Amino acid sequence: MAIENVAGDGVPLKFSAAPTAGTDAVQTITVTGTPTGGTFKLKYRGHTTTALAYNAADTAITAALEALPAIGAGGVVANGTLSSGTTVTFGGRLGSLAVQLLQPVNVKLTGGTTPDVTVADTT
Repeated sequence: MAIENVAGDGVPLKFSAAPTAGTDAVQTITVTGTPTGGTFKLKYRGHTTTALAYNAADTAITAALEALPAIGAGGVVANGTLSSGTTVTFGGRLGSLAVQLLQPVNVKLTGGTTPDVTVADTT
């Protein structure tokens, strides 16, 4: 099965599996290690978000991701808290497509025990 590069930026798609027909891709971002401060960024298709706080609200995550040219307005909806897992559902022009996994970058979390940011392919 061929996957269309809808962004047209030449970046190869990396994903664990194509979503079921009619299903939007969902990824889960989790902050582990109980940090008390710091920031991280998310990278998608060669573009990086502004810095997000260790306890960023889902609305801040949505806004940061939608500011990326490869996602755009209406492209994602984040829901939940980072400590228990924020789900990011891709929609708009990315709805029902296999999408590249978000990558945590510039992780500068402080406090806690070995704090980190992980992203998992949920759907």
